[in-house]
Amino acid sequence: MTITVPSLAGVWQPGTTFGCIAGLPDPSKPNGVTPDYDDRETLFIAPLKGVSAKEEKIPDLPIVPVAEDEVTLPVVAHSAPAEAPKTIVRKEEWQRWNDYGIGLFLQGDLKAAAAAFAKITEADSIETNWVHTTPTSGIATAGEGTIQGPNFGNLCTGAGGGLTLGFWSNKNGQALESASDFTNLTALNLAKANGAAQDFTGSLSQNKTALNSFLLNANATNMANMLSAQLAAMYLNVVHGFVSGSAVLYVGNQPAGCTIPVVNGEITVSALITDANLELGAPGGNLTVASGQQRTCEEFKKTALDNANNNKNFVQPTACKHTFNTASCTF
Repeated sequence: MTITVPSLAGVWQPGTTFGCIAGLPDPSKPNGVTPDYDDRETLFIAPLKGVSAKEEKIPDLPIVPVAEDEVTLPVVAHSAPAEAPKTIVRKEEWQRWNDYGIGLFLQGDLKAAAAAFAKITEADSIETNWVHTTPTSGIATAGEGTIQGPNFGNLCTGAGGGLTLGFWSNKNGQALESASDFTNLTALNLAKANGAAQDFTGSLSQNKTALNSFLLNANATNMANMLSAQLAAMYLNVVHGFVSGSAVLYVGNQPAGCTIPVVNGEITVSALITDANLELGAPGGNLTVASGQQRTCEEFKKTALDNANNNKNFVQPTACKHTFNTASCTF
């Protein structure tokens, strides 16, 4: 469940005008004032005779919003574990992190300074496919022999052979689809938009047409339907050898309350396929229209599979290029 709370950044309300003309403290609540605060309610009951105005009445002045904004607060179960805090680094804020790091360095806090300076590289990296999966600072001990230091768990993501829903619904994908594919797809807990089971029990030609319609018409109104479509595409990617089931995906931290076998934000393709299928087969997992924990978990898995089918989140076996914009550096 999500609660959206409107918040006014600035409101001009002529309450002081009302109070000056007709305001009196509520005599029935005399204890609302101390040397530190004044919480007395004001009643607009004072006599208007003799006020400096053309008419003896309270002016009808408008309340004018000067600026407004809204904040969306995610609400989870009371027993759900708290999500880890996240720091969002923006490119234009690199100098603030630099100044913060210098300040920490001058104070002698070298560990925190290193973490602050690391944020600069995050903010102004040209490539965007590098991910930190562990803390971005640590202590290295210099001594005889090899210097031992922390493993920062940096990884880069990219392609891994994934093919999209569009491929498996067009003539190129359909040329590869076999009767055994449709038998195995039927064995999965695939869900239609209305929550009914998506089975393929016709002829091979009929099943190809049915899969085409299923993939292209899937939507996230029922999150189980969209998850099912991405799951079907990834199953076909693996069974036809385009993607290895042992390939590792970087999917990030799972939402609070979800039980997904993710370690440091990573999961294998096979584990994700198995877990997504179990989620769809759980009670209520076939129809997740209303917001709630089950829909949130299904959306997380849907996004992970979608990114994999689009070749975005495969952990690369070797280091990727990593360069920085040096135009903003001062020497």
